[in-house]
Amino acid sequence: MRRQRESCQGHAGVQASAGAQASGSLRASHGDSGAGSATLAAELEAFALRSSCRLATCAALETAFAVLDDKSTEATQYEFGDKVKAILIACLDTVTSAARFPAALSGAQLLACQPHRLLAAACTQLCGSRASMATQQQDSGWPVPLSAAAVRAVIALSAHPELSRRVRAWLVPTDAEVAPFVEVELAGAGPEERGCLAALIDVGLLPTTTPNVGVCLERLVDAAFGGPANGPHGGIPLVPGAEADPDGGFRSTAAHLSTMLQCLVSGGTNCIRPGCAMDVVRAVPVGKALGEESTDTLYGCCEVDDFDRQRAVLDGPLAPPLAAPLVLTKLRACGNPGCLNFSERCEAELRLKQCGGCKAVRYCGEGCQSAHWRSGHKAECKAMAAAVRAAQGMSQAP
Repeated sequence: MRRQRESCQGHAGVQASAGAQASGSLRASHGDSGAGSATLAAELEAFALRSSCRLATCAALETAFAVLDDKSTEATQYEFGDKVKAILIACLDTVTSAARFPAALSGAQLLACQPHRLLAAACTQLCGSRASMATQQQDSGWPVPLSAAAVRAVIALSAHPELSRRVRAWLVPTDAEVAPFVEVELAGAGPEERGCLAALIDVGLLPTTTPNVGVCLERLVDAAFGGPANGPHGGIPLVPGAEADPDGGFRSTAAHLSTMLQCLVSGGTNCIRPGCAMDVVRAVPVGKALGEESTDTLYGCCEVDDFDRQRAVLDGPLAPPLAAPLVLTKLRACGNPGCLNFSERCEAELRLKQCGGCKAVRYCGEGCQSAHWRSGHKAECKAMAAAVRAAQGMSQAP
């Protein structure tokens, strides 16, 4: 499929695996003192997360299309499929944590992980799960934990102070009728970003959520359109008075929803504000933890007659990578995703040299530098140089 080839082209599983392993020692590095060690820890976390997200995106698309094309064997569906879902959930939860605590990673570092593509891959995987249920194939993992993780991630990203406007653009199609101020908010979004998740959420994510989570997702989408009066789902404003905010209350609504979802994860009820709970969960008991509701309470169902609609959405190209290069001034790692240099005990011991243009990425040799230049660094080198100069200016500020 075209989406699979576009998604996985140039993404090396070697670096993705290395990134996933690097995350295991990540938390220890946060204990170091000093600005330099803090920068190194953030770069390591961003590098590990970006690599893991690449791996998860590729694997999710491969297994989802195998199910949709009816090419998956029982072993593929139960063994490899469950592992892919576990990787997706782990990546989505890490993105959620990073978005909820912006001090850990900057907005630019989070965008470099291409979270819109990870979310799109999760929606595709959920479509595969719906197809399995529609054909009466048992799905051992069932989509509830994955859909909950995806909803938590998109809501947390929407509440991020640096990313809120960007994520809003992913939720609103170009032909949607929205409040006038929303068009102003989204004026800077590129055509390839605008609405890149809207259809996937509609056919893959929303139908596989439990009612608690599904209504939260609906409220977020309505807020992205400018409020319930403009959104496709209706209802009442979630945060009274939020419509007076410059963005019409989108970020404050997302922040409130993120808090509510954390409460639902823990099974609590006291942190949901009176007057909002009944509207948000539509009288569904909120005392259950996510994933405890049975499959017959799913927001949507696995209808065979909407398979063609799923197929039409999924056959479209995956949203292209964002122009958000990852700047690594402290972390010693070869910048070529396809690097296969194992001449030393670890990558940090390789004789790495910085790119002379941006000084934001290192290479173990001319071969990796040339390969990375052709595969995309040529287009991002100037932007990365500007990011390095900006970071240096901030560090020197009083």
